[in-house]
Amino acid sequence: EKVSLQRTKEAVRLHRHIKHLDTETINHSLKSVASRLIDKKQRVSEPCWIGFLSDNSMELYKEIDKLLPYLFDEEAAEKRHALRIAIKRWRYYLEIVAELTHRDYDLFLDDLKEYQTLLGRLNDLRVFSVYATDSAMTETERDLFEAAVAETRSVSLAALVEFTNSRPLRYSFQV
Repeated sequence: EKVSLQRTKEAVRLHRHIKHLDTETINHSLKSVASRLIDKKQRVSEPCWIGFLSDNSMELYKEIDKLLPYLFDEEAAEKRHALRIAIKRWRYYLEIVAELTHRDYDLFLDDLKEYQTLLGRLNDLRVFSVYATDSAMTETERDLFEAAVAETRSVSLAALVEFTNSRPLRYSFQV
């Protein structure tokens, strides 16, 4: 009963506040804020949103930057896979940013896709190697298999090195 009485009093107070709410002032304030966010071409207003988008982009890149030292470390397969995922997140983010800001990120996004592909190939080889090693093979078959995987890994790593030398992964955010 005490709780019911308290709820009734709260409802009366809330009703009184709603009655005195100045909706015209709130509506005017919201329209004013909205007009500053959208320019005449219905694009996101650059002073407000570009900084926000850039800050988020930088945060995503920080994870990549932290993992870049493991790019060629053959013993750090988990870190390389984490790098691939971080690159993918950044690429997805930049694809959205490109649409919102009407900027051309195509070449840069293509580079990020290539990094993902090359790192993905190395991870796939690692996973495949574990899977195949668990299967029933003779010692000779296992030796041949491991040699083939090592050769393929070497070729894939060389492709990653070549791509990295020609198109180094660097932070970019176009305004």
